[in-house]
Amino acid sequence: MTTETSSRHPLLEKKIIGIASWEQWLKRWQDVTTAEELISLLHYGFDAGGSDIYAKATFYFGIADGHAERDGKFIGSRSDDAGRQYRTDGMQTSLRRSNPPQEYDYTSVELRRLIAKKAWEVLCVKFFGGWVSNQGSRANPGWFHYWGGREQDLELLKLLFDFLDPKHGINNLPTDEDHHRKVLENFMQAFIKTAWNVGERSIYPGDAQKLGDIILLCRESRPRLLNMISSLGWENMLLKLSFDDRTLPYLEAQVAAWNKQQMWNRTLEEWAAQGYKPAQTVLLLRNQVRVERMRKKKKAA
Repeated sequence: MTTETSSRHPLLEKKIIGIASWEQWLKRWQDVTTAEELISLLHYGFDAGGSDIYAKATFYFGIADGHAERDGKFIGSRSDDAGRQYRTDGMQTSLRRSNPPQEYDYTSVELRRLIAKKAWEVLCVKFFGGWVSNQGSRANPGWFHYWGGREQDLELLKLLFDFLDPKHGINNLPTDEDHHRKVLENFMQAFIKTAWNVGERSIYPGDAQKLGDIILLCRESRPRLLNMISSLGWENMLLKLSFDDRTLPYLEAQVAAWNKQQMWNRTLEEWAAQGYKPAQTVLLLRNQVRVERMRKKKKAA
């Protein structure tokens, strides 16, 4: 006696449809409550139908905010009520991870951070590392070529400053030296240089209003760019930026703030003599600005 077995593939027995639009994806996100399903949705979300990079990036930046926080904190701890709820929530959820194959117990806060980390990893692939157009290169992501006069450009730029500035109140710069951090560092080097240079540009009468707003935002955000440089230990990068009598005070004020934070009472010259890199850089840039000032004065004479 022989037993007949179905020759149909198991997937052919199941009705399968795709997520046709970003709006459908958002609906699924709102309806789902399990961490595993939310992580799976985040993996696909940037590829959901529709090409609105602004809506997708805004959403993902919001979810990823606080992914690198430690000590039982999370984004909700900005709010006293939500913070108390999260920090005192001792409930645990078992979640199985494949690498290594082991089951872990997560608190409510840890689950949220795990989901935020997934959003961060997708941003590294799809935004920080993947937004390269035919006009761009790895050193100059294609998104930079779209800094125009659109409202979305200005809003996305504000999001980037908030997300990347370590002094914003939430830590989004991971300490793990992995591939994702390297992707972010490559992006930040181009972002810092581009934003600094945009802030150098003059605003002309023919510029669109929002383009003028972007230039002003970049100009006013220079202390935040210096925060980013400092947090990554990139003092050498300061030598690649353009400083003059108008912009050097930003850096001098920043170094003075670092001094106050460390409760030191030394002059820049004393710091530099002791090998403190930021102080040495400030003195070098100060001399470069002085030489350039004298050159322009001599040329104008």
